[in-house]
Amino acid sequence: MKDDTTIWLKYAEENLEATKTLLKDSLYNPCLHNAQQSVEKALKALMIELSIPIQKTHIGAVFHSAQHS
Repeated sequence: MKDDTTIWLKYAEENLEATKTLLKDSLYNPCLHNAQQSVEKALKALMIELSIPIQKTHIGAVFHSAQHS
């Protein structure tokens, strides 16, 4: 397994553990946020492992593009 894959899977696992803790405490909004983050990070790990290119995006880039079009 690639080093970067391992790192992103660790991040995904950390978010999943946070999800479980938050769910037990009925903190649903942060629970959902961490669940979503866990899935995104696990998918990123898979893409890294399979050498699938990842397009970097950021909301700031969207705003910048809109201002200059």
